[in-house]
Amino acid sequence: MNLSENEHVILFSLIKFYCRPQNEKLVELYGGELFSKTDKYFNSELEMFTNKKIALDRIYNSLNNASQTYAIFRQMEGNGNINALSEKDKSKMFMAFNESFLSSLIINFSKLREVLNFKKKVIVQDELLFNRFSYLNELNNRIDSSNVTELRNGWFAHAYEKERDGIVYRDKDIKDNIMNVLRELCDEKHRLEFDSSCDRLNFFCEKYLFEGYTTYDLRSIISDLVNNTKVSSANVSTKAKELLRELYNFSVAIRDVKLFGVESFFIVEDSELEKWSKNPSDYFKVELKHLTKTNK
Repeated sequence: MNLSENEHVILFSLIKFYCRPQNEKLVELYGGELFSKTDKYFNSELEMFTNKKIALDRIYNSLNNASQTYAIFRQMEGNGNINALSEKDKSKMFMAFNESFLSSLIINFSKLREVLNFKKKVIVQDELLFNRFSYLNELNNRIDSSNVTELRNGWFAHAYEKERDGIVYRDKDIKDNIMNVLRELCDEKHRLEFDSSCDRLNFFCEKYLFEGYTTYDLRSIISDLVNNTKVSSANVSTKAKELLRELYNFSVAIRDVKLFGVESFFIVEDSELEKWSKNPSDYFKVELKHLTKTNK
């Protein structure tokens, strides 16, 4: 479909501000007829991809925050930075981090399964997208076979295993199911490592989400030894692993292949809308310039 510059600006605005629609302003700026025509095209061709991208970005953001925080905590715990706490307090902190991280994993993998399965055939039949979907497609197959949604329902969505009798899920059943789910989410080539790990949750985090690193300033350590001081400190950093990288890459692929390179906001600030409303064409000048180059 050949679109005018104004139609492209309307499309870009519908994508960019999908979570906070500016339809009235677009009608005011470009007229009802042009807006309706472009909005119809957006609904039939682009809305599904916009929704999918925003959903993936939300899952990515949540997994990123939870796993990076967990990786940093485990590094701090490993290098003794929480040794000042009592054993009881350390145990409480450890349990709190484990539970919140596990909760995020179970919820987000359940959500990811829903997003990846929705109109999957459209992705599979699109050559440009499918080439970048292979990793997530394999992951999705593992999510499907892991029963993660059943675990989500049993642990978070429902208080009782036997609803009529008011009988709760047993702790051992939940713990066993969690580890079974994580094992199924692992690539088959990593399952023996997972099985033999004495810290399977941390193994999963460092293999697929974030790996933590601790570095030390050698000079400050030597200075402490020479001067009998304790001023040296450890620096904790993290590195994103394949699952998060592939999730991000596929989101970028949707943006570039289907959404004209326009990045959707899932939180739209008033200041951004004010900047856009002053001159939408100028606001999207980079995207319009790129579009002109591509069409030459």
